[in-house]
Amino acid sequence: MSKRNVKLAAMGLAVVMAAALAAPAFAKGTPTASGSGVSSDKQKYDSASGWSGSDSTYEGKIHLLYDTSNGGWQDPGEDPNSPDDNGNHDNGTYVVTIPTRISYENMNIGKVSTSDDYTVNVRGAIGDGQTVTLKAETGKTLKNGSKEEIKETTTQGKTTWSSDETYGGLNVDGSLKGTDTTDNIKMEGEVTTSGVYQGSVAYNASLS
Repeated sequence: MSKRNVKLAAMGLAVVMAAALAAPAFAKGTPTASGSGVSSDKQKYDSASGWSGSDSTYEGKIHLLYDTSNGGWQDPGEDPNSPDDNGNHDNGTYVVTIPTRISYENMNIGKVSTSDDYTVNVRGAIGDGQTVTLKAETGKTLKNGSKEEIKETTTQGKTTWSSDETYGGLNVDGSLKGTDTTDNIKMEGEVTTSGVYQGSVAYNASLS
């Protein structure tokens, strides 16, 4: 296998999903906040008549509110230490990152036996109690014309991510780390013809 040339692009494909709608994958910029802190509404306590104010529910109480429903979050792009290439996303969405390809070139005719580990990452801001599920195809065939002599097997290290795992902490540049898993693709068979054997493994993501 000295002629083996493996190309595994670790950050090749990103899939951005929301509960129902896809969001832009890598829009540059910084999420903007519109927080205002202390409101201008007042409530008063009169020793003769008690509390009065615009909202009787909170008379005598200061209502505390920190709403992330319409905020945003960032993915790190290629460099988690610099905000220059960060992607900007709406809260309620997530990003799945998988490799673009696994390729072997200048290979000999005969037995095929490969095994490649690669990193899969899921990051984002989803609701408490929600889960991202990621399912990969397996048992696909690589074809060269009419020849179907290579079969792949995909093994996933992880298939579900909780909201804590999609958050995963913060990078130096303020972007979300998310959580990695290690998947593996094996290719096995016996090739008998010259040419290029090709196939693909699809990943499907959903939020529940």
